[in-house]
Amino acid sequence: MADPDSLGGDTNKGDTLTCRQVVSTMEDIFAVTAAKKIHIRTQTMGRKCITTIDGLDEDLDLDRIARAMKRAFHSSTKVTTNKEGAEIILLQGDKSDVIRAWLIESQILTETEATARLVNHGV
Repeated sequence: MADPDSLGGDTNKGDTLTCRQVVSTMEDIFAVTAAKKIHIRTQTMGRKCITTIDGLDEDLDLDRIARAMKRAFHSSTKVTTNKEGAEIILLQGDKSDVIRAWLIESQILTETEATARLVNHGV
């Protein structure tokens, strides 16, 4: 009688995977592919624009990143919390077109991470 947890047919014992192993492998794959998205939004209020960056990793020092962006973009920046309690960066002006390049140049994200994780709203 075949083991109900095993997959595959008449292969060697080392080549068979149990259902539990397959599920844990799939969970690992989904955890890697379901990386937290970084949202870049531009909000317009009359003639004024504010760019928000939401979803950066929690282990990053957002105050330090905001100061570096302030120097790079010559605009006012602020770190604040949104309704869900996550920290976001606010930039004065429409900077949505240059943020991706700056994050890669500053080595906060790699090119592949930027492609997979960055979502630019309102472009």
